[in-house]
Amino acid sequence: MFNKIKVAFVSLVMLTAGSSLLPVAQASDQDKETIVTFSEPVEIPGQVLLAGKYMFKLADIGSDPNIVQIFAQEEGLLRLVATEMCIPTYRSNPTEEPLFTLEERPAGAPEAVGSWFYAGSTDGLEFVYPKPKQESSPLAKAEPEILAAPPTINLATVLPPLPIGGVSILFVATPALPPPAL
Repeated sequence: MFNKIKVAFVSLVMLTAGSSLLPVAQASDQDKETIVTFSEPVEIPGQVLLAGKYMFKLADIGSDPNIVQIFAQEEGLLRLVATEMCIPTYRSNPTEEPLFTLEERPAGAPEAVGSWFYAGSTDGLEFVYPKPKQESSPLAKAEPEILAAPPTINLATVLPPLPIGGVSILFVATPALPPPAL
């Protein structure tokens, strides 16, 4: 009889302990933790990730589900390398495995991570990159334009002496500096 009570008590304790661990076991579904190994360098907004193993997961920052944290896995340790603000994106068919889309870049530059879809999900997150600068823009000229020196103005001829409290103040122009040598 004593053994049956002991077994029932131990079973109850194990059941209670096991049910308290359920949210931890489902955490990777909530934060969409994904481990990926890149065989070549890839770009993320603002930096390049070297070839290696990384963990992508949703950040636990307030209620915004569009913030992704990227951790490098080095020697069994995790190191935060980036926190990125993303925008939602969608696809028509889910995949069984996590999916990363890569975007082409100019020759010699690594491909960029375009979006990330968690396994079994049709919704994902798209990484936001700054728009490339327009080469044809007048502000994007390679060499600065050299402006001519301003004309010399003799203030004594433009402004008459000003009487202030019985004292006349006369504005006198200083000699102009020579233009810079090219």
